[in-house]
Parts: sequence; C-alpha cells; structure tokens
Amino acid sequence: MAGFYRLAGPIAEGFEKYCVQRSYLDFNDILLKLMEVLRDDPVVLSTLREKFTHIMVDEYQDVNTLQVNMVDALLTPKTNLFCVGDDWQSIYGWRGSEVEHIVRFKEHYPEATILPFTTNYRSDSTIVEASNALIANNKLKLEKQVVSSKPAGKKIQVYAAKREDEDGVERVVQSIRELYDKGFPKEEVLILYRRSKSWFPYRDRLREEGLPVNAKTVHAAKGMEARVVFIIGLTANYFPNVWEADRIFQLIKKDDVKKMMEEERRLFYVAVTRAKEALYLITEVGNESRFIEELSERYLDRRNFMTINYESDPLLCTKCATVLESYFRLCPICGTSTGPEHAGMVDEDTPEHVAKVRELHPRAYERWSNEEDVRLKELWASGQSPEHIALELQRQLSAIKSRMQKLDK
Repeated sequence: MAGFYRLAGPIAEGFEKYCVQRSYLDFNDILLKLMEVLRDDPVVLSTLREKFTHIMVDEYQDVNTLQVNMVDALLTPKTNLFCVGDDWQSIYGWRGSEVEHIVRFKEHYPEATILPFTTNYRSDSTIVEASNALIANNKLKLEKQVVSSKPAGKKIQVYAAKREDEDGVERVVQSIRELYDKGFPKEEVLILYRRSKSWFPYRDRLREEGLPVNAKTVHAAKGMEARVVFIIGLTANYFPNVWEADRIFQLIKKDDVKKMMEEERRLFYVAVTRAKEALYLITEVGNESRFIEELSERYLDRRNFMTINYESDPLLCTKCATVLESYFRLCPICGTSTGPEHAGMVDEDTPEHVAKVRELHPRAYERWSNEEDVRLKELWASGQSPEHIALELQRQLSAIKSRMQKLDK
C-alpha cells in the first residue's frame, strides 16, 4: 500500500493544483464548497432557504451522504421536500451512493408521507414477476410487490453455450439478423453487458456481418427500454462482478462482500427490466451466473432459442406433436422445422390436424421401422434429394432431415 500512496499522492496534488490555477471545480468540489458556504455564511444560507421553498430530488436511490447533508441544510419547517426513487435500482455504490438513504428514508424524515408506486408499465408480467423473485434475495430493501400493466408473455430464454465467445456469439448474431429481417429497428434490440471484455467478441462478429448492435453496459442502459433485450456474459466470473479482492478499491471505499453482491443483484434487476417483450440470457455450461437461477425456473425456458415471431400463434410440431411457442424455428424435442410448410397452427381438435397431414404424408407420426431406416440410408447414399426420399417413404421432408441427423449420430 505504501507504493500506492507514493503514486496517488502526487497525482492528487497535481490535479488539485491544476484546478486551482484554472478556477476549475469538479462535481464533488462544487458540493463541498457549497457546504462550506452554507456552514460559514448564515446570510447565504438564509437567502437560499427563502428562495427554495420546494425541493425535489430525483433518483434518490443514488444519493450520497454529502448530497443528503446539503438537502438537510436547506430545509426549514416550511420547506416542501419531494423525493423520487427506487431502492431496487440503486446501482452506483461504487461511486459513493448509499442505498441506506432511501431504505431508511422514513427514519430520517419521520413526518414524510410515502407514496408507493408499484406498477411497471414497460415489461410484461412474466419479466416483472421473475425480477421480483430475483430481488427478493436482497436483505437491504424496501418490501413491495411490483406488478405489470401487461399480461404474461413468453418465458425468459436461456442459452447455455459451450463457449460463449463461439457458439454463444453465433446464436445471438443469428437471432439479431432475423429480428432485423423482420423489420425491427435497432433501437428495439438491445444488448447489455456487465464487463466490456464479454462484449468484444460480439462486437467483432456483428461488424463482420455488417449488423448495427445498440449495445450498452447495464449502468449506461438505466432508463432505457427495448422490445428485445439480450444480456450477455452471464457467467460466474463476469456477473456478478464483486471487487472484494481489489485492495486499492477497498482503500477508496471500504465495503463488505454481501453489500456489494446485493448491488450486483440490483444491477441485474435493472438489466432484466429493460426488456418490454422478450428477454434472452447468454451463459456458459458449468459457469452459469447465480442470478439466472434466482429469477426462478418457472419463468425460464432453457431450450435453445432459435428465432422470434411476434405475429403468429403457437405452433404444433407435425412430427412429435409438441406444442411450441411461435418463436421456435426448430422443434427442440425432435429437431423438426417449424416453418409454415412443415408445421400447423394449434387447433382445438388435434386429431383432425393429424389426419390432414396424413393426407399428404401417409406415414406421418408413425414410428420409424428398421426397414425404413435402412432404406433411408440407401437413398441418401445414392444421392437422392430429400424431397424424393420424402415422397418414396411417404413422410414429411422435415421428418426425413430430422431422422438423418439422428442416424448420423
């Protein structure tokens, strides 16, 4: 630590001298100088108290002790103080804010009236309920239950890559390309990340594809929203990102690991609630962020997402009869294509639909026999087209492709 002081001392002194010579003040200095004036000059204090009879503080969850002291100094029994904030979104502890100020607001201002605002007008109820489950793991918070003004949407999609910088990147790039092809403006597709290092491989791949991104750190995205949000880098080593081992950081602001972990959880809460309709979480097998599980499995879909479709109804896989949500391009159970030529809309009378499919493909939905497998391999090896094979075996084209993939394994 002696080395740190030898380096930091001259830098701090040089910065202060630079500011004095040019009559500069940084933001903290402005507050400190103001507090000195309010303390030492009663005329100025009285003038400001008379002038500002109504004080509003926005984003109160991000205030620090100096700012609270400044507000207190301006208050009189006749002053009207109005503060707006959400303790669940307090994410700037690393730069001095203290969530305790809003959590203990009623203790500090006993005569205050608290007006709870618990309706989320941005995200659908699936996302809101999942975020409620997440933040419930925090101890230092105001108790409330946020509800959505919108009905439930599809589950939160989780993709566990073998290597995020490889198949994880490809999956996200593919999905973004399809969103743009569907006419989504880039403002409605948002990529969020905790650390810049996790963003770099995505950035490079998107540039190669000529795709525009809308990527932000979670801190920079506070206040933003988008129809579709991808949160990348959700691995144990990237998010949560707790700096308890950083001795220099601990010198600047002494803190404990539990408190930092709660702020990381609030940061993830902010990321999750940027999504209006669809949320995609990218992690790695065996290295999953603890926060994903804290969203509650009931709100998650861990089948590998492929694409998004907001306009169509649920689909019925015509091979295995699995009911699929509209955003799947491949059935996650059997691998069958769910394109319009291979999948039917879900009807109340499913047998009728099956009968209709069998009019064109008599062997549809039938179990594959050993003889069929042998013939399929022969036809495939002879160079016959999948369409020809499907016609001879009286099966759907998607079933032929799916079966060959399975036999190749």
